[in-house]
Amino acid sequence: MSEPSIENLLAGLTDQLAGEKQLTATLRARCEALEADQERMREALEWKPMETAPMDGTRVLVFWDYWSHDAFVAYFKHGRWNGEVALSEGDTDGPTRWMPLPSVAALSTPRQP
Repeated sequence: MSEPSIENLLAGLTDQLAGEKQLTATLRARCEALEADQERMREALEWKPMETAPMDGTRVLVFWDYWSHDAFVAYFKHGRWNGEVALSEGDTDGPTRWMPLPSVAALSTPRQP
């Protein structure tokens, strides 16, 4: 069996290096995508000021200092906040903080390893 030529060795190393560069680029892109997903999840889990809450009947998770020490689902309709625990008299005496509910798709999507 003959020894591989320098040219063949260099060609093999060049191909290997190109493959490693591609793998590195792919891994870097996946890491960036995961970091962006993590930031979106972090933002979604932060309590937001009520001034930014939807006022169109959309159900959201709220915290209401006056009525409860637990968060619960509520919605704003006909000029007041409605929920299982409390009913406001307007948009000023209602919940103090809110966050969106998780989507059903997010809850039902199986986790991938």
